[in-house]
Amino acid sequence: MSEARKAAFGAHAAAREVTDSYAKAAARSAGHAAATAHVITHSKYAETYALKAKK
Repeated sequence: MSEARKAAFGAHAAAREVTDSYAKAAARSAGHAAATAHVITHSKYAETYALKAKK
């Protein structure tokens, strides 16, 4: 498994562990940003979750 995928899975695991919706969105954003190195289409989801984390 690539380092990018490991980082993405770790971020998504962190998102499942938190209850705060902003922290969850930030972790999901980080996961998708890391996954972008593996699959470019993840970039749009990184942006979507980043915007949710900002609100």
